[in-house]
Amino acid sequence: MENNKHTNTIHVYDGIEEQNNPMPDWWIWLFILTVAFGFIYWIHYFSGSGPTLKEEYNMAMQAYQEQNGKNLAHAPTETEEDLIAYMKGEHELQEGKAIFAAKCAMCHGEKLEGKIGPNLTDKFWTTGNGSRVDVVRVIAKGSAAKGMPPWESQLKPEEIKEVAAYIYSNLGSNPPNAKAPEGVEVK
Repeated sequence: MENNKHTNTIHVYDGIEEQNNPMPDWWIWLFILTVAFGFIYWIHYFSGSGPTLKEEYNMAMQAYQEQNGKNLAHAPTETEEDLIAYMKGEHELQEGKAIFAAKCAMCHGEKLEGKIGPNLTDKFWTTGNGSRVDVVRVIAKGSAAKGMPPWESQLKPEEIKEVAAYIYSNLGSNPPNAKAPEGVEVK
C-alpha cells in the first residue's frame, strides 16, 4: 500500500499548475496545541476560575493608585519662595544652561527663542501659568497636548529646577529671530 501523505498531486487549470504539498508535521502539531490552549484559556476565563478582564483592569488600577499615592507622598512640596531662593545661585544657572543646551535647545532654540517649541523669553505661556512652580511641573510632567515629553524620568529634581532657573533668568531677554508669542499672556 502506498503512503499518500508525501505524494505530490499536480493539478493544471487554465495553464496554472497547482501542487498539493502536505503541511509539515510541526505545523499541524502547532495548530493542534494552539486550539487546545485556546480551549483551556476559554474554560479558565468563562468558568469563573480566573479573573475577568474587568477584574484584572480594576486590580491594575488599584495597584497604580497605590503606587501613585506612594509617589505623591515622596513628592517635593516646593513653594514659589523656595524656588526663588534656589534659582538665585550662579551655579544653578550654569548647570541649567548646560542641561537646556543638551536637552531642550533642539525644540526651544539656543537662546530660548522658540523653534518647534514656544518662545520661552516672552510673557506668553502655552502650558501652565508661568509661575516657577508651574514651570518646574511642566518640565517634569511634560505637555502631551503640545508635544513636550516629560523629563522627570531622565532628569533629577535638582536638574529640573536648574533648567527652570535658566529659563526664568532669560525672561524678557528678547533674542533675535524670536518666535511670535503663543498662548496666554501672564503678567
